[in-house]
Amino acid sequence: MKRVLFCLLFLTLLPLLFIGCDPTHDGPDLIPQRRSGSQGDEGFCRRDEDGNLVVRVQNQGNEDVFENFTTIVQFSPEGPQSATTAPMPSGSFTEVVFVIPSGCFNSDCDFAITVDANGDIDEGIEDNNMADGICIG
Repeated sequence: MKRVLFCLLFLTLLPLLFIGCDPTHDGPDLIPQRRSGSQGDEGFCRRDEDGNLVVRVQNQGNEDVFENFTTIVQFSPEGPQSATTAPMPSGSFTEVVFVIPSGCFNSDCDFAITVDANGDIDEGIEDNNMADGICIG
């Protein structure tokens, strides 16, 4: 009898375990995106022809972002730079350019990216807005 009750309780609670793990969450989901095929912190280092850092911000959620939001790059040890990022449809990305401070390369340039830094966008997942990056000097 105890075994039957345990099995019924387990089967009743099992769906509750997966509710928080559903990858098809509602709302926008803004993330800093690595270069295609890259891994690790170096994957966030994209540079344009002028040597600026190009941060790719993706909305991987299932809803559009209808308002501007702030993207910040914290260069170590130089400090933060911020940029306004425009609204984004679901599934799209945009690129935001930041000037890399001249003192950042000592020997490598470490930085941290935060998209929706002020928490203006109500996202389906809020804990994936940050990433550490490095550009090898």
